[in-house]
Amino acid sequence: MSFPMYNGVELVDFEVEALTKLEQVLGEPLPEVRRCDGGNFGFKPLNFTVDGLAVNYKDIKTLPSELRDLHTITNLYLNFNQLTDVTEFFDGLFVVKHIEMISNKLSSLPSNIKDMHELKRLEIDYNQITSLPSEIGKLAKLRYLDAGHNKLELLPTAMSELHCLESLLLSNNRFQSFPTQVLKLASLKNLDLAENNIQSIPEDIGGMQSLESLNLAGNMIEKLPRSMLSIPLQFLTISGNQISESDEVVMKFKKRGCKIGKGSNTQYVEKNEEKYQDLREERENFFRGLWE
Repeated sequence: MSFPMYNGVELVDFEVEALTKLEQVLGEPLPEVRRCDGGNFGFKPLNFTVDGLAVNYKDIKTLPSELRDLHTITNLYLNFNQLTDVTEFFDGLFVVKHIEMISNKLSSLPSNIKDMHELKRLEIDYNQITSLPSEIGKLAKLRYLDAGHNKLELLPTAMSELHCLESLLLSNNRFQSFPTQVLKLASLKNLDLAENNIQSIPEDIGGMQSLESLNLAGNMIEKLPRSMLSIPLQFLTISGNQISESDEVVMKFKKRGCKIGKGSNTQYVEKNEEKYQDLREERENFFRGLWE
């Protein structure tokens, strides 16, 4: 059995059509790549279908609706573009596991994100997102969510249903208070709330028994609740608040070996490939590297 070709690669016919439409938007063909990531350009084929798609640094504003026919994509990278809406494209992404849409112009996520039952990692930082859809609570396998550097003020109640979530990055948003939805995230290990306008931490935070890293830098917090001492924290960042260096809770964390951070590690990253790697390292290392 033979298949039609796209740029020298055999693919099923409707996926050839989808990539051809994308090529028309881009003004250039997509090359075959061995591996898709957040800094390259091309598609990765697998068994006559598209397994990965990377369209980074192309300044595209729209995606052709035919891309929703790429049902087999597991890894998708659309970083550093000008995208404002991905609703139609998301209609067909049923097996995707990893999505990056860093530094676009998204103001929201579509409700059909709920159909991405295999999604484990979602990176939507450096956009203009004002709210997350309640449907995000349907992402039962989601482990990593980076929504930093947006315009979020609240989290949907359904966020508390993300029982597999291990890392939640919400730095540089507009939270006026601690988002209590995170208190029910039993698997959460890493929480970044740096550079918001949070004034206090709820006593209930003591119930977050999986939490290992907490970044509260650059807020308006005056005191940490004693209940925090029941958390097995290994890393804590509190600089840029109004917390005394002799704060009882801070001192006790130090005595038990918890590393107290010196900075928020959330500086803006310019739009180019070298800086993308810096951003990648920042997210992967999370708080590490700025400790006393």
